[in-house]
Amino acid sequence: MFLPWFDSDEHDFSYVSFTDSFDYHISESLFHTPVSFISPTQLYVDPVLIKWPLDPFAVCQHQVGDCTIVSSMISCANHEKRFKKPLISGILFPQKSGRPVFNPAGKYIVKLTFNGIPRKVVVDHRILVNRSQNPVTVSSRNNGELWFCQRNCRISRMVRSTHRR
Repeated sequence: MFLPWFDSDEHDFSYVSFTDSFDYHISESLFHTPVSFISPTQLYVDPVLIKWPLDPFAVCQHQVGDCTIVSSMISCANHEKRFKKPLISGILFPQKSGRPVFNPAGKYIVKLTFNGIPRKVVVDHRILVNRSQNPVTVSSRNNGELWFCQRNCRISRMVRSTHRR
């Protein structure tokens, strides 16, 4: 269940370590090697949500074929870059000076509109990787950039929870 978005949600952060309790039902049969979730700080020296300027074509699609979600993300990022409308950067929190920032505690809030209602989706920043520490979902060619992974997992999460009802 995703609660409606309130403006106060933009500030709903603490610096206590946060891990999302959502069960993603990751089947290892989808991959050719065992997979696990790790923190971005275990994978990158200096992780950030978005490396500016926003590059919609830095997306890397790996083993999971979420083509529809990936193409939507690229379209939104391209629209933001071209028309200066924050379709990506305006929905990722926490923010500083109107830009999404990395939260070392791991808690993020994504403001997703679903059935016409803005929803609060609280997530952590873990990344699904294979045994070689390579991301197995969508990631960025820009080393340490996290917004592709964050947004892809959250949209998938919302769609999955809706279909379970």
